[in-house]
Amino acid sequence: IENLVLVDMLPSGFEIENPRIASRGEFPNIPENDISLVYSDIRDDRMILFVGESSGTVRYSYVVRAVSAGDFAMPQFYAEAMYDPDIFGRTKAGERLVILDDEK
Repeated sequence: IENLVLVDMLPSGFEIENPRIASRGEFPNIPENDISLVYSDIRDDRMILFVGESSGTVRYSYVVRAVSAGDFAMPQFYAEAMYDPDIFGRTKAGERLVILDDEK
């Protein structure tokens, strides 16, 4: 499959740790990525990956940070071929994620 767009939406209350910012710290336990990444677009509410060519199972890992406590529903992850609308995939949305405030 060529020219894929992968979109990972974040629930409210989370931020992506941008790897382009030097002050974000070190995260040594992140698995290695094995994806043919052309470009990544880090936004406030989602990670968008543009992949050149892909086959089989691939992995892309990144770090998010919880910025507020709450009960959140995980949004749907989806992938689609940019130039072939018949190629797409989506996950089930709505999985619950509870973040507790450890200061209370």
